[in-house]
Amino acid sequence: MKQKKQSSNWYIAATHYLTAGFAIPFIINLIAGFTLLPLINKIELNVLTTLFNLILLALSVWFGVMYSAKYLKRTYIIQNREAIIKSSTTYMVVLMTAYFALPFFTGHVNLSNILSYSISAVIFLSVRAISFYAASKKYVSNDEIGSNASSATA
Repeated sequence: MKQKKQSSNWYIAATHYLTAGFAIPFIINLIAGFTLLPLINKIELNVLTTLFNLILLALSVWFGVMYSAKYLKRTYIIQNREAIIKSSTTYMVVLMTAYFALPFFTGHVNLSNILSYSISAVIFLSVRAISFYAASKKYVSNDEIGSNASSATA
């Protein structure tokens, strides 16, 4: 069996965010974009497309967290899950805010659609952050070996 690594919380949190909040949702949305979205776009309802994207985003983040939590449990000794969850959620919010703010600085958002873009960005960021945080609270757990060893010494 592979030996678990002792790593700092920020490193585990970065691994968790990159796996659960970025890589898995990217892959799932890429697959869905090529397969399901053309079917929904034929209906030409922006509300339906947006709702589909929100549901797909929440599910892809949730499945990403499930996968990442299993990987973290196999690979790392987790002693403070709260710090990892808070740090990885903070990484997500900061990086996704920068991603959504980028079009403002590059001139791709004009004054006529600035309000609709901002509202859409806030909604998508909120759904992503809430589903990531809730799933992380459910699936990321402290390592039994680390928690038993720290309680035995106390």
